[in-house]
Amino acid sequence: LQALYKEELLTFNFQARCWQWDIQQILSKEITDYSIVDLLARNIQKLPTETQAILKLAACIGNRFSLLVLAIAFNKSAAETATILWASLQAGLILPLSEAYKIALVDESDWEHHNYSSTIVYKFLHDRVQQAAYSLIPESEQKVTHLKIGQLLLRNTLEVELEENIFDIVNQLNLGRELIKSQVEKNQLAELNLQAGKKAIASNAYDVAAKCLKISLELLDKDSWQNQYQLTLDIHIEAISAEYLNINFERANQLSDLVLERAKTLLEKIPVYEQKIQFYMAQNQMMQVIYMVMPLLEELGFPLPKKVNKLIFTIEFLNTKLNLLNKSIEELAILPIMIDSYKLAIMRLLNAVVIASGTTRPELLPIVAMKMINFSIKHGNCPQTAISYDIYGLILCAGMGDIEAGYKLGQLAVELIEIFNFKKLKPSVYLMSVITIRHWKEPVKSLIEPCLEIMKMALEIGDLEYSGYAVTGYVQIAFLSGMNLAALLQEDAEKTTILKRIKQEYAIGMTYHWVQLHLNLASKDLSEVQKTNFINFTQSNNFAILFQQALTKSIFDYFMRNYTEAVAKASLAEKYTDSVFGSFHITAHNFYYSLSLLAVY
Repeated sequence: LQALYKEELLTFNFQARCWQWDIQQILSKEITDYSIVDLLARNIQKLPTETQAILKLAACIGNRFSLLVLAIAFNKSAAETATILWASLQAGLILPLSEAYKIALVDESDWEHHNYSSTIVYKFLHDRVQQAAYSLIPESEQKVTHLKIGQLLLRNTLEVELEENIFDIVNQLNLGRELIKSQVEKNQLAELNLQAGKKAIASNAYDVAAKCLKISLELLDKDSWQNQYQLTLDIHIEAISAEYLNINFERANQLSDLVLERAKTLLEKIPVYEQKIQFYMAQNQMMQVIYMVMPLLEELGFPLPKKVNKLIFTIEFLNTKLNLLNKSIEELAILPIMIDSYKLAIMRLLNAVVIASGTTRPELLPIVAMKMINFSIKHGNCPQTAISYDIYGLILCAGMGDIEAGYKLGQLAVELIEIFNFKKLKPSVYLMSVITIRHWKEPVKSLIEPCLEIMKMALEIGDLEYSGYAVTGYVQIAFLSGMNLAALLQEDAEKTTILKRIKQEYAIGMTYHWVQLHLNLASKDLSEVQKTNFINFTQSNNFAILFQQALTKSIFDYFMRNYTEAVAKASLAEKYTDSVFGSFHITAHNFYYSLSLLAVY
């Protein structure tokens, strides 16, 4: 209608007080055959030539654009650019996002001094308006235009401002990258995409990160491992991380294998092994983690015992007691910082063994934790030291009965990770404290909220593994602390959706039986409940999951008054208690086992 009005094919007769038009005249103009984009493009073409040109550039930049970026792309001053753009504002095609745009039209002399252009932002009235402006650029010139804009932005951006503006620059250059012929320039763009990928990962924009890093890989020369080794290595490592965080485990694994084949030193391979560790853990392949890490530790000069017996445990325990003798919590918190790259690599790999061994080789868990403590006392603290104090606190609480000392070590673990402010490990340290230590002195109900907070924290930093563990802890603690069953079922639905989305099979296995228990207890048709089959994890060799399976069956049988079956399932669960050593699960197991025994005997 607006197009017809502007073409004077639709007019208002003020005397008759009605709209008038000539249908034949309208049809002869063929306006009705135009799409919305075509009509908008016709309106844009009625603007001054310079305004049309600037709108085309704005359309290349995006739906929103700052005056500063547009001025650089237009190669004119911010004041000139704002003046030329004014006609499009009057036409209602562009909207300012603040009142600051008026300054350009009032005081042109004050621009450089106050740098207003960086704060003035506009947007197109609608995506279709942007599309219409973009359509006015001939297709053959679009990539050239994007490349030119990107090059101008890069040339006019100070090094200190590069990270802040990296996406604006990279987006333009990427759209015109096919026109870049020089390998030197391709390498430069690959490096810019690497920087953009890192920033995207830090902002949890994993899809954006994966796209930028994919382009980086494509821009590299086929001989880049020889002539651009460090850049090639850095891009591959970040790409592995981005693909993993995008739940594209297969692609992450392919890239990992490539880097392990091409990387020159063990230290350069360690970050890749760490990504593979996360992949194996997500797929519930805990033994694979141990098989992979053991030879690496041996290569680093820190072999772990292949078999653990009481003598090995006693020697390590006495060593740890001796090293901790006369050292206060405060002294342990301010030990020197570990800086040697090889020693830090050892601690990172030991941390992986701690997580994996707890569910598959529980006898190895305390040995590794105590070795980490002794190693840190000798060589200094690092972020991974925190988790070792969590485990040692667990040993003191559950194994030695020294709850007070164990609880303090749990507090030390949290204090240490706060000192380092190492966000990547915060979820694991906090959750270990919640699941294995705090319940010894605090009501289990008070741990529900911390589990939720840890889940959110882990998701925010891309720690899919511990976000899954936190969901598991939440679902289990909520039931055992007496949450209303109807509310719990709603929570189950939400939390299992998260687990499926992040594809954490181990966490799904740990959670599934509890969710099934809640569903069964809520069912009114008991005959249907009895037909429900639990997932069989007996082939997984994951003792923690097998424990959950037996415990939840025991609880269900107790509530169904199948006391003999409840005793049998609780007895089966007892075989796997080492895998949940010291956790709140042991209390729940003892409680329902005792009730079932009392009911039978």
